[in-house]
Amino acid sequence: MINWITDAAILSNGVAMPLLGFGSLYIDDGDAVENAVRWALEA
Repeated sequence: MINWITDAAILSNGVAMPLLGFGSLYIDDGDAVENAVRWALEA
């Protein structure tokens, strides 16, 4: 269960992987990224 937006899982190599993602990794356009994150936060 995610309790906070910054919650992360620690992988076996010690890297912290965020538990929450907004699906904006491969979006190039700034407006599209801004909208995707806004819509995710409003959901």
